[in-house]
Amino acid sequence: MTEKLTKIMNSEISKLSSGKQEAIHSVNWAAITEEISKYFSLTENQLNSFQTETGLVLVGFAEADEYTTNLETNAGITKIDSEKIAEEVLIKIFTPIAEKIEKFKNIELGMQVKEKMKSHDPKWDQRINFIVSGGDYSSFLDN
Repeated sequence: MTEKLTKIMNSEISKLSSGKQEAIHSVNWAAITEEISKYFSLTENQLNSFQTETGLVLVGFAEADEYTTNLETNAGITKIDSEKIAEEVLIKIFTPIAEKIEKFKNIELGMQVKEKMKSHDPKWDQRINFIVSGGDYSSFLDN
């Protein structure tokens, strides 16, 4: 990845939430794109465009469903190769990052619920209703 692209990507990634930043940094996507580039015998310019398009999807500036078309148009990669490359990127980069982001969302949601429950003291009758209902959480809703 070029030095300029590295600076731009780091700048844009730093603007994302901490969970997204950590998820993106958990996958060495630049090295993976270089490996894929070697396999498909891409030129240096094609590799730079390929990494740019990948980075744009990662930071949310481009839609993932337009990725293959963008590789064709901007990197000059054939339709067949761009589809194969997109499949590799999906498996090796996008899916692992998306799974990490989802995990962080669930952790953040769990923390929010815990914080809310700390400040919420259920009434005695809500606890009784919960037990009697067999675990119906609607008994905690205010009437």
